[in-house]
Amino acid sequence: TVLADGRTAAEAVVGAARAEGVEARVNSTWLDGSVEDCLRSFLRRGGPGVTVAAGEPDVKVEAPGLGGRNSHAALLAAIELAGSEAIFAAFATDGVDGRSEGAGAIVDGSTVERGGDPEPSLSRCDSAAYLEATGDLIRTGPTGTNVADLWVLWQP
Repeated sequence: TVLADGRTAAEAVVGAARAEGVEARVNSTWLDGSVEDCLRSFLRRGGPGVTVAAGEPDVKVEAPGLGGRNSHAALLAAIELAGSEAIFAAFATDGVDGRSEGAGAIVDGSTVERGGDPEPSLSRCDSAAYLEATGDLIRTGPTGTNVADLWVLWQP
């Protein structure tokens, strides 16, 4: 019996945001396909307030760095959000993001400014190391539950 899924988790995040008086919505598109394509689409669909999506996009691992699809998505988002007031979080509900000790990351418009050029880390699939150095890595440890990855975007 399935008690919850990614959509249930996304709706819970939206409910929490609305309880705080923040405009919020669930992105109806499941995160599926390349992380780059999913991120591009997700960032375009965001509006003022909170936008949440669930799914498990793909990352083509070409080097043995520390990271996973969520830290990779977060670092790509940090590039797109540089200089803005927006905040993006990507995390695995099971607490495990690839080969890292993180679950994902929370980035903002200052992440790249604090961390320097992210391209070498992206090309080495080493996004978690970069995000740990900037203080943006999320660490939860294994949660014992997996309903999908969640992405959350807040925009003023």
